[in-house]
Amino acid sequence: MRIEGSEQVEEAVSLAQQAEWQDITPIEQEEGEGSMCPIAYTDEYRELMGYLRAVMAVGEVSERALALTARVIEENPGHYT
Repeated sequence: MRIEGSEQVEEAVSLAQQAEWQDITPIEQEEGEGSMCPIAYTDEYRELMGYLRAVMAVGEVSERALALTARVIEENPGHYT
């Protein structure tokens, strides 16, 4: 847990450390060699997206996939606009 201003913020546990996600291998985003403007994602967002790509690649429809999608949206609301 960390404190920001007057709020206590729970830090998320990495998906790689959670038993629920041990059967999934994240799929990294391919930036391409010599990318002119790579986007500086946070490590947490990069990890979430890797797992989201993996569950989408196998067509998983589950409660954990829904929860993962919600976390991705929380990290970047621009995904659903």
